[in-house]
Amino acid sequence: AALANLDPSGVWPPVADFDHWPECCMPFAELCDSMGDRLLVYPPPRYETRSKESKHLKFRRWMREFLDEHVNLEEVMAALALDSPNPIGSNTRLGLVGCFTMLSLAYRWGAIPVVTAATNEKTLADVDFPPAIRMPYVALCDYYGIVAAPASFPFMMGNLQWPKKGQPEFRCRFCFHKKRLDTQLESTFRAAISLSEVTGIEVYKAMARVVGAMDAGDAAAAEKAMVDVSNGVKEVFKVIFEQFVHGTPDMKRLFILYIQEPSGWGLDGLHGLSASQLLSLRAMDAFCSFKNDSTMAGMIIELDHYTTAPMRRFTNALRKARVGERLAKDKENELGQWT
Repeated sequence: AALANLDPSGVWPPVADFDHWPECCMPFAELCDSMGDRLLVYPPPRYETRSKESKHLKFRRWMREFLDEHVNLEEVMAALALDSPNPIGSNTRLGLVGCFTMLSLAYRWGAIPVVTAATNEKTLADVDFPPAIRMPYVALCDYYGIVAAPASFPFMMGNLQWPKKGQPEFRCRFCFHKKRLDTQLESTFRAAISLSEVTGIEVYKAMARVVGAMDAGDAAAAEKAMVDVSNGVKEVFKVIFEQFVHGTPDMKRLFILYIQEPSGWGLDGLHGLSASQLLSLRAMDAFCSFKNDSTMAGMIIELDHYTTAPMRRFTNALRKARVGERLAKDKENELGQWT
């Protein structure tokens, strides 16, 4: 049951809708699409040059002016309300939360590569987010049951464009590196992570079959499903590996400055993006009954609310099944080889 409801849309992986937004929300897409030239500095400077106003403050001022001119916050919040006369569907909300995650990260840093002045800001009050960004973002995150800080689900799945006619590959709808830097740098990384989540559905189904077979005492069926889990896990990591190996040559050289650092958050004790937020990794951890004394296991527990409420229900169901513990206690049967 938990597997069948991984997303409010009733489908996993969910498909973000970028084409049917309320009219009052369209300026946010326009803002996201137009901020790359102002946000990015490329090639990376050897040191941060200062004028009367630091670069990140200039960028934030430009965003506030755009929002003041183009956004009616009252209309936006009314459109996002769950009791709206014309409620927004889950797929549209996913596209919107992806956009607002990008806007929140862009405003938080104000420059990529990030500048020292921005890293010294430690609270939401320090950054002083415009209500036109913060209020809709909080409402959208509340819908998914996640903290209102950038997390892997909205950042990745909320920006993934599925292949269309004439467009054979998965793409990111909103990218920081739209013009000033080869967009492939960002898209390769994010598509790899997103596709690992897409590929993971077969693993999740196999995990559910293992649990069902073990509960029914059917060792043969459980072993067959375990083979499917093993093969599926290999496919998940193969997707990530191939994307990185065959990606742009600049990937390794520029990854930290242009991809990793801007995905952080560091405000009011909240984190930014982390691999330990990915459902594929969290499901494997729960399925194998890993002990909570490792660094990764600790992060997985700590970052629980960076995953959606349906994801948490699924991983909690896997933890309760105690598959790893049950296998470890009975190494003599056919399933013992999997411990």
